[in-house]
Amino acid sequence: IYCFLKYIEKIPIILLRRNEELQLNWKSLDQESIILHLESTSKADAIRELLNKAHAFKKVRDLPALEQAILAREKVMTTGIGRGVAISHGEAPELPSVLVALGISCDGIDFDAVDGKPVHFLFVIVNSRLKRAEYLEVLSTLTKVMRSEDIRHSVSGCTCSGDIQDTLHAAFHRLQMFA
Repeated sequence: IYCFLKYIEKIPIILLRRNEELQLNWKSLDQESIILHLESTSKADAIRELLNKAHAFKKVRDLPALEQAILAREKVMTTGIGRGVAISHGEAPELPSVLVALGISCDGIDFDAVDGKPVHFLFVIVNSRLKRAEYLEVLSTLTKVMRSEDIRHSVSGCTCSGDIQDTLHAAFHRLQMFA
């Protein structure tokens, strides 16, 4: 996974060319897709809970198939990237854009993360095969943003989903300025 993360970190953020389109997709992490208190403590249950609670995934026609695809991906290699963060992902063929949701767990999720620590920030990204470039941009951006201890600390201190959305949106724009 270390090699994969190094690869993701080096993907050029093509935001400057397609800034407006990706900016709209970043805003797709709407307040109803940020779940403040995940109750589940296991990987599979937390993914299922986020898929069922996040507004973004109401657009997915076959949620059980998506859940199976995400869990199958987790069996290949954990998406718990360390520092309390996991970025799970899967494909749904009918989607016109990349969907993103965030679940926050105060107690932590046993996610088999690369650093062995529990996950407190669970992102789920869903895309169609036609949106792989956009998906890689979102994955790269989330990885870079959540690598920051300051951002993780700021998000942890937020008491509502709107504040989390604003914090992540501001971090995204700071990253874009230095890309």
